[in-house]
Amino acid sequence: MATVADTTTQSKPAKAFYAFLDDTHGVLTKVQGTMYFMSDAGDITEIEPQHCPFLMPLGEVGVADTARILDDMHHGAVGICLSRRQEVA
Repeated sequence: MATVADTTTQSKPAKAFYAFLDDTHGVLTKVQGTMYFMSDAGDITEIEPQHCPFLMPLGEVGVADTARILDDMHHGAVGICLSRRQEVA
């Protein structure tokens, strides 16, 4: 009798996006096929079709936070602008 390896399906890691729902800022993500919005206050809302006109997704959390950290490492937006070479002829 042959032994068969137990294969498990691997799911993609969940992505999270900054978003606004009505006038509330928070994070939007999809878990097992259901979309959820978690406000900065900690309230969790399951997104239904009637929420869609009032939902505005923004940038992905990981990319946005990485950009912010890199800006901070280079002394913020003003520091980046002032450190550029002025190549005017």
